[in-house]
Amino acid sequence: MATTYTVNDVTELNAALGLAVTGDTVDLHAGTYSFGDGAQALNLATAGITIEGAGPGTIIEGNFIAGNSISGDVDVWAQTVAAYTGASGAGISVQANGITIKDLTITSFNVGITLGNSDGLTIDNVTISETISGI
Repeated sequence: MATTYTVNDVTELNAALGLAVTGDTVDLHAGTYSFGDGAQALNLATAGITIEGAGPGTIIEGNFIAGNSISGDVDVWAQTVAAYTGASGAGISVQANGITIKDLTITSFNVGITLGNSDGLTIDNVTISETISGI
């Protein structure tokens, strides 16, 4: 029987991802889930799980903007900068089959979503902004 884990902060989110098995859903309440420096915020390595936000008010946020002292839009800044730090990594790294990501925003990472060994990825109603690469 599938389980839905409802989370309200980064600690609960990471715990739910550690417990989730195939068929489970991790339901993120509206709010900002902030991540500091790191290779990625969320590593999805369990096949068949769903990450579901509450719409545009559910934000997975990195520190690409702060880490590069950017004021303004990343796309405008990137056209003129000679080098930058990519320490913020990816917002979500998909490393398993059958993952669904929906109803959330990913912002301020080097890359919004990275794809590894995965098949059957579904992305629905996801906004990726203020990144160097979306997917």
